[in-house]
Amino acid sequence: ALAARDALRSTNGDDSHNSETGVRRTERATRECTYIDFLKFQPLPFKDTEGVASLSQ
Repeated sequence: ALAARDALRSTNGDDSHNSETGVRRTERATRECTYIDFLKFQPLPFKDTEGVASLSQ
């Protein structure tokens, strides 16, 4: 049972998660987020009372 489980696991070692198609995903380079980048981020204002989660009292 353990051998079968290990055989089903992705063993590529680079966290690209093989989806059993034989095609490996490319790794994305992570970009450093500086304090200046963080300050530039302006989220959109929330203007609605409904959506994924409703507001309640």
